[in-house]
Amino acid sequence: GMKCVRAHLHRFLHRDLQFHVNVRDAVVRTLTMEEAQKAVDMVKEIQEREGHVVDDEKLSWYVRHRREWQGGWGGEDDA
Repeated sequence: GMKCVRAHLHRFLHRDLQFHVNVRDAVVRTLTMEEAQKAVDMVKEIQEREGHVVDDEKLSWYVRHRREWQGGWGGEDDA
């Protein structure tokens, strides 16, 4: 449900939510997918206004964890 969506938004937007309290409040109040999309659009607008360059981003713990899992956990049992 939406609780799971909000949790993922917090993970994906963690750094942005630290600096943009209005977006964080919007995510916390999200009850529909439309509201979730509006919060994501808010971040997109802020990043466009600030000249954010995606190529300059560093991987967060969340993405690193996912990449490790997608490639297997490194054990021979993963094959």
